[in-house]
Amino acid sequence: MTKNQIPVPPPIAGAPPPSWRDAPMLVRWMITGLRHGSSKSSGARKMLLVVLARVLVVAFWPMAGLFAYRMGCARSRWVYYASPKRDAVLGVHRTRRGWFVGDHMTPSLRSGTGKALRDVVIPELTVVVDEAEVTVRTVATSERQAADYLAEIPGLVDDGPALLGGRRLRRPPQPPR
Repeated sequence: MTKNQIPVPPPIAGAPPPSWRDAPMLVRWMITGLRHGSSKSSGARKMLLVVLARVLVVAFWPMAGLFAYRMGCARSRWVYYASPKRDAVLGVHRTRRGWFVGDHMTPSLRSGTGKALRDVVIPELTVVVDEAEVTVRTVATSERQAADYLAEIPGLVDDGPALLGGRRLRRPPQPPR
């Protein structure tokens, strides 16, 4: 399947796209997530997460510009969904191999806002990917997060450890019910 045959993730009622004005907020959330991840890690992964968080602090505005670009000009490749209260966001990247779910961020970790957004978005997206026979991939940043995702999303499978820790997850298209 070529990239042009992979459908663009559709708009979803109840999960409006964030505005380019939200980009600085998303970079702050990313920095918070990296700092949290480094506090729970050790060794090389901890050092890498600390360095990435510091780079983001220094490159704050260029990163905000990248998010604004993705939310505006690159909509055919990246589609973002936000909760109505703008307290969670999830990005879906269209690739040659299917969809990659990434940029899933909230201002505070384990607050339930990310799950609430997934509860709105995932059922809608699974219908589209199953009809189009598209595979979805993501990386859970921890074993705990992987277990949550595996319990929440029917058909999701664990593909093993990710390069920098966490778990690679994949959901192949499911047959019609």
